[in-house]
Amino acid sequence: MKPITLNIKSKVVKLFLGGYSYDEIAQQVGIAKGSVVNIIGEFREGNLPLPPGMGEYVDVLRQLAVDLKKHNTSIAQLKIYLKLHVKLQDMGVDSDEVEQWLDICGDIASPIASMPVYCATKAGIHMFSVSLRHQLKDTPVKVFEIVPPAVDTELGKGTTDGSEQEYRGILPSEVAAATLKALKNDEYEVVIGEAKGLVEGSRKDFEKAFQELNSW
Repeated sequence: MKPITLNIKSKVVKLFLGGYSYDEIAQQVGIAKGSVVNIIGEFREGNLPLPPGMGEYVDVLRQLAVDLKKHNTSIAQLKIYLKLHVKLQDMGVDSDEVEQWLDICGDIASPIASMPVYCATKAGIHMFSVSLRHQLKDTPVKVFEIVPPAVDTELGKGTTDGSEQEYRGILPSEVAAATLKALKNDEYEVVIGEAKGLVEGSRKDFEKAFQELNSW
């Protein structure tokens, strides 16, 4: 029979708090399931040299770990979101709006890896628009964000002239029509044409959208 050392007990507790089942812990550590149950019992009673008072929050900590596993979220990712949570509160965001804002932080469209500065400006404009809209929500001022795809104007002419690329984007009139319609209907985020696919894709599955966008 394998001796149950303090090191083994610590591993068992760590896995338990990590959301693993008794069977999974027993298999990983290499001890009987009954031994796992006994060790967790010791832990709950405060008989192991672990931080004092932790036993009171065992079930809460374990449930948190289980929920993180279900959503494929790591502790590192959780730390980032907690920092964002604190930052949003510092900005004056109401508690009942924090979750919506955290979702917005993850809604920025997938970046093109070869153009980091360009993509950073896009993300910056998005967050600036969201923040400014929130600050002015109790005023008559409305903040709209227009997100067009490539547009056939003189701005991008130099990037396509003399190249094999024939498509230069949608007509400016299409952007104008979509913008005026959104302004009339108070649609604050106006995503136009092909840009819809990029934004919707990144919000549905960011990693998949990122890989597809940068596969060429």
